[in-house]
Amino acid sequence: MIAGYGVLAFRDPFGIRPAIIGYNETPKGIEYMVASESVAIDANGFRVLRDVGPGEAVFIDHEGRLHTQQCAPHASLNPCIFEYVYLARPDSIIDGASVYETRLNMGRKLADKIKRSHRALDIDVVIPIPDSGRPAALQLAVGLGVAYREGFVKNRYIGRTFIMPGQAVRARSVRQKLNPMAMEFAGKNVMLVDDSIVRGTTSREIVQMARDSARARCSSLRPRPRCATPTCTASTCPRARN
Repeated sequence: MIAGYGVLAFRDPFGIRPAIIGYNETPKGIEYMVASESVAIDANGFRVLRDVGPGEAVFIDHEGRLHTQQCAPHASLNPCIFEYVYLARPDSIIDGASVYETRLNMGRKLADKIKRSHRALDIDVVIPIPDSGRPAALQLAVGLGVAYREGFVKNRYIGRTFIMPGQAVRARSVRQKLNPMAMEFAGKNVMLVDDSIVRGTTSREIVQMARDSARARCSSLRPRPRCATPTCTASTCPRARN
């Protein structure tokens, strides 16, 4: 926002991050807005006009007039795949492509690849790592003709973990963010599908993750009694151990 002039928005010359223009017809004329995803346009009662082009600048002046100008001479569209895989909401449309349909196509492609190159994999169950992994996992299960199950519940009180400093902190936050459900997949070969990896695991590992999560939760909630002895510590106090 430029005081006394209006609102300026622009997109990088490679179109790595999305940007979209919306408009709304009012008795006083047409209103414009710019957002990173189409869902923000819809939520405010606007309609999608078009995507901001790579290297394009958009200016909305105080009178509500829309001005656009191409500022990069050699711009090209090279969007970040992470927007479609994880960052964007599934009901968004980026550069004309539905995020949800894109994730379904990822599941279809993965199913075709497994049938073509990894026939030795004996997969019984497909489990998504919620939430962005659900569409791909569902389509993968349909393509392979195997069961689709929910094995993890997302903790809504934990924020994004990939922006946290340090691998140890991120790993701890991930364990807090995903709570394994108490389900027994006895004798099943499980494939986990999330936003960044697709890997096979076993029913024993799923159950072990659930048990580890339960132990960590009980340990953090259990009150630790204090001892009257000044030199006593949590590791040596018999009351703390009990």
